[in-house]
Amino acid sequence: MARPALVRIVFGGTFDPPTLAHRMVVECALASIQNAELIVVPAAVSPHKEGSTKTAASHRLAMARLAFDGLPRVRVSEKGLVREGPTSPLHPLQPPRHAPGPDARLYFLVGADALLSFGRWREPERILSLAKILSVARPGFDLGQLDHADGLSDVMRARLRAGFLTCDALDISSTQLRQLIADGERPSTNHVDASVARYIEEHGLYRDSDAT
Repeated sequence: MARPALVRIVFGGTFDPPTLAHRMVVECALASIQNAELIVVPAAVSPHKEGSTKTAASHRLAMARLAFDGLPRVRVSEKGLVREGPTSPLHPLQPPRHAPGPDARLYFLVGADALLSFGRWREPERILSLAKILSVARPGFDLGQLDHADGLSDVMRARLRAGFLTCDALDISSTQLRQLIADGERPSTNHVDASVARYIEEHGLYRDSDAT
């Protein structure tokens, strides 16, 4: 019997912390791409936000496992955390050796804001040769901004637009949430899963700008 074709979605990021918005993005992608396996890949250092990740990798991995627990066809990988330096988007897009290459369908899932800097990513054309880019926007995002993004050819813009998913989304930023907690607020279940909120409090994360 022929091996079923690989259908994989890779969702990379620092997940510092993983929010309910991240979970909604995952649910949207799974609803859009039938029979796909989705792999959440926390990055040791984001290739686009180098220097901004201060929370220990062990905490971010633990929170990611809590945040996406119970979602079918989803697993959290620690591959991005064992590599030194910024995690390239190319690394988790490489298909496993047993995958039937011609039949494999690979997707790379990002927030739509990331599309605006895609032309400055490492080897953007190669990324597009390996995978289709899927994106989900926060409320108020204007896809027309792609027309003015640097480093994108017309072909690249067309391919990025083709992967834009129309889904419900929450306007929740990990950066904003870290600042709220640093300012003395408790993590809210309006922002993160209850298990993640408990983890943040139990470990005293984000209480000051140098928390690790």
